[in-house]
Amino acid sequence: MTLPVGPCPGCGRVVARRYPGPAGARVCTRCWAVANAQVCAGCGERRRADVLAGRTGEGEPICARCRRRVTAAARLADERAALVARIAALEPGLSEQVIAQAIATAAPTLAQHDRLAAHLAAYPDALESGDSAAPPPLARLLGLLAAEGATRVAVPRCAGCHRQAPLGGQDSDGAKWCRTCRYHDTTRWPPCGRCGRHRPTNQRLAGGTGLCSSCYTPPSGVCEGCGTTAPIASRKGGRAVCAGCYRLPERRCGGCGRVRLVSLRGRDGQPDLCPTCYQAPIERCSRCQITTRCRRTTPDRSPICFRCQLYDKVTGLLTSPDGTARWWRCARRSWRWTTR
Repeated sequence: MTLPVGPCPGCGRVVARRYPGPAGARVCTRCWAVANAQVCAGCGERRRADVLAGRTGEGEPICARCRRRVTAAARLADERAALVARIAALEPGLSEQVIAQAIATAAPTLAQHDRLAAHLAAYPDALESGDSAAPPPLARLLGLLAAEGATRVAVPRCAGCHRQAPLGGQDSDGAKWCRTCRYHDTTRWPPCGRCGRHRPTNQRLAGGTGLCSSCYTPPSGVCEGCGTTAPIASRKGGRAVCAGCYRLPERRCGGCGRVRLVSLRGRDGQPDLCPTCYQAPIERCSRCQITTRCRRTTPDRSPICFRCQLYDKVTGLLTSPDGTARWWRCARRSWRWTTR
């Protein structure tokens, strides 16, 4: 059937007149859709006839956007109910209401729930494995369930240190690492744009070039401590001071209990540590097997106490390369070193 082409009585355009209009004259598609517009039962807006996708079960018109929304909501409800039943079978101590609320909080949108469901379908043991490759919706869900008292689910752990910590940077195999492991992994360090060494990036220039901590220079300003113009090391409390005037904060050390300068700030439940406790923690000496303050200065990084370090130093001073004793300088050198 050939459609008549000519001026539309409604808009005056010369187009194909597909639909019957008022007084028996045929009109174009746009004029017909406007004339037959109806109110959508979903959004309540008046929609053109060509935008309406059908009718609801009650016979009311509904637009295409609302129909997609209703269909997605129904599918999301069915998939959430299936996931609730799966977790309830794994964690009988949690109520279905608590599990449903955790799922709705961890994956509020259909796209996030689809990502969660796809991962669980590909890895059926993802709820109990603690794999770091879990997508963000699953990681949030496991964290919420653990906070509610779940015992069988496993929160994702770092692929490097296996601790429960916020995870970031993803490998090619999907494994994720915590911030500490990412920082200490030298294979991830990019080359510095100034010195060329592979080191952590401390600043990026306007062109995207990264600078390491050695090449980075803090912005200069007038120091409120000495009054000179120098790179500002701290602006804590609104007071700008240079490196020479800056002093580390003093707090009670969580290791020895003394009020001293803080060398390592506490985080993740760990206390602040002074320089002594940070550099020489209490461990079992690998030589004398005494539990005391030790340092890891041996070639194999095993702990060694100060007494054994002193013994090795004195022995090295009193012994010549050929193995004979240096009697003519032993007393003077050993006394000088032990009184440092």
